[in-house]
Amino acid sequence: MSCFAIVPCAGVGRRAAAEGPKQYTRIGDRSVVGHSLAALAQVAEISATLVVLAPGDQQFAQLIPARPDLWVADVGGDTRADSVRAGLAV
Repeated sequence: MSCFAIVPCAGVGRRAAAEGPKQYTRIGDRSVVGHSLAALAQVAEISATLVVLAPGDQQFAQLIPARPDLWVADVGGDTRADSVRAGLAV
């Protein structure tokens, strides 16, 4: 069995009171989203992961190397639910 993962990555860090998007906050040697993607890459049943970014996001491409199993769509919405819904539509 294979499945797909959706990672909503379009936030601005408002609820976390962060100085920027919390998905790009560093924890140790990588960003929060980097840790999430590394964990998902270890799950054999996941054949691809879609990362839903905010329109115009430039940070993701600078931080995360391209991989054949990693898809990116800049269709993020105003809320996490909007981003997940847009990711499901992709």
